[in-house]
Amino acid sequence: MLHVAFVWHMHQPLYKDRLSGEYLMPWVRLHGIKDYLDMVSILRQYPGIHQTFNLVPSLLEQVEDYASGGAMDRNLELTLKPVANWTSEDRAYVMLRFFDAQFDNMIAPFPRYHQLALKRNDLLGHFNPLDASRTFTHQDLLDLTVWFNLAWFDPLWRRTEPELAALVQRGRDFTQEDRELIARKQRKILSRIVPEYARMAASGQVELTTTPFYHPILPLLVDTDSARVARPHLPLPETPFRHPGDARLQIRKGLAYFESRFGFRPPGMWPSEESVSPAVAQLMAEEGVKWAVTDEGILAHSLGVRLVRDAAGQLLHPDVLYRPYSFETPAGRVSLVFRDIVLSDLIGFSYQKVPGAQAAHDLHERLKAIKQRSPHAHPLVTIALDGENCW
Repeated sequence: MLHVAFVWHMHQPLYKDRLSGEYLMPWVRLHGIKDYLDMVSILRQYPGIHQTFNLVPSLLEQVEDYASGGAMDRNLELTLKPVANWTSEDRAYVMLRFFDAQFDNMIAPFPRYHQLALKRNDLLGHFNPLDASRTFTHQDLLDLTVWFNLAWFDPLWRRTEPELAALVQRGRDFTQEDRELIARKQRKILSRIVPEYARMAASGQVELTTTPFYHPILPLLVDTDSARVARPHLPLPETPFRHPGDARLQIRKGLAYFESRFGFRPPGMWPSEESVSPAVAQLMAEEGVKWAVTDEGILAHSLGVRLVRDAAGQLLHPDVLYRPYSFETPAGRVSLVFRDIVLSDLIGFSYQKVPGAQAAHDLHERLKAIKQRSPHAHPLVTIALDGENCW
């Protein structure tokens, strides 16, 4: 039997300016209404499928801030601020940033948004953003702010939330009240994220893991000279940065925050950027982490081998990658799984460009080929990737 482990990494860096309280980027809010809830909600429809979701504490902290109404980013501020009260700087910002969406899937399908995007693109070929904005009418700008937010809602919510579906159906001539409605809907969806993951974990269909609190690169936090293990000639500061206590604190704070939200400590961890070292493995073991996911490149370097693939992307020696490993530390054992970078990147970057059925067929055929080639009776294929950017 072939075992396939899907691990979805849900992460955004900390965007909150601790001095001003403002969020410098809107991505927690926007990915929150597009990715984090819909993926686990869709999974509920397939109870026979079990998957793992890695939830980064700094992401959860920001999600909860938005859900409570305590977070504000520039895009949200301008979505709510009456257009008549916008400054010149506001208008220029909207011209630049309210088209930050994937064109083919999030702009082109909506005629009014598409029309505004084409108008803006043509104008920016001749004018600066502020002058370009002056050719947009008051209604154009209202419609633009609504469509930017509507496009970021997952299609599931645009279909199943009646008020959002009505806005999509109307398509234009939006009002200030519509903008305020959208902000309320966003908070509603964001407020459901943590409870839904908790319910799915309690059902046993989902395993939850976490990451050191602020997503630091742990080996470098322990000792910057560790970078030379992989790259001996890498230029580094003359005075090494060595703060293993900070690395331990990041692990400890991440586990504690997770436990405060879900009521248990996760046995697994996704080290930030999947970066590990013997010292980091020992810290994880000391803090009670039982297993971690990392990358096939680290496995190859650690074993001193090359993971060679044929023209179809199949490993010539699949037995090396498709199995779990145990790493012994003075504090105990940490189990490690290493992701297949080809399969992970196909889902993360390539399959979005082809029809879903074709993508699923290709993945299925690749997995069948792995099973046929593997000398193990029960090979484990780990597919691990960011959960925000797949489609």
